[in-house]
Amino acid sequence: MKILYVEDEISISNLAKIIFMRTNHEFMVCPKLKETKSILEGNNIGLVILDMTFPTFSGLDILEHISSRKINTSVIIYSGCISQYSSKLQSYINSGIILKVYEKPTNNFEEIISFIDEIK
Repeated sequence: MKILYVEDEISISNLAKIIFMRTNHEFMVCPKLKETKSILEGNNIGLVILDMTFPTFSGLDILEHISSRKINTSVIIYSGCISQYSSKLQSYINSGIILKVYEKPTNNFEEIISFIDEIK
């Protein structure tokens, strides 16, 4: 499965790359809104792992793009700011776009990988 991780913290994205290299998934990281939208439209991304807070945009911008363009992908939220977005995330959970929500800090990408392997 092609997985896009939308994350701007280099240390977290580097750790994720190392861990996901051990799987059979094609894994890429993108920290920017415009490039993320382009990747989502130009590739068959099976799953997005999405942080919610960025300096110039929020994960809601990505969720809205996926929803409005009817991009056939699923999302796992992996963010330290879940509580401030919880009411806005609920509609994406109800629609089935968001499959699971994980709160940072956690270095347990193994749990996320196990969940991904279950949904394949």
